[in-house]
Amino acid sequence: MHDLLERAALAAAARSRLERELKAAEDFFELAKNASSPFMRAYYRHVAERYLSSKGELREVLRQPAQ
Repeated sequence: MHDLLERAALAAAARSRLERELKAAEDFFELAKNASSPFMRAYYRHVAERYLSSKGELREVLRQPAQ
């Protein structure tokens, strides 16, 4: 029972982090869209893509079997 609770807490934390990172990516894509220079547009887009690339890492946490 204790392992199940630990797994549930870990999954909830990972989902919460995933939601925050997806929101941050969305915000940075919006900044990129409205950037005043090509440099800032590329910078904001790169940051947004970095946030999106972490999604896979978080999904791996959710798939790990309980030990």
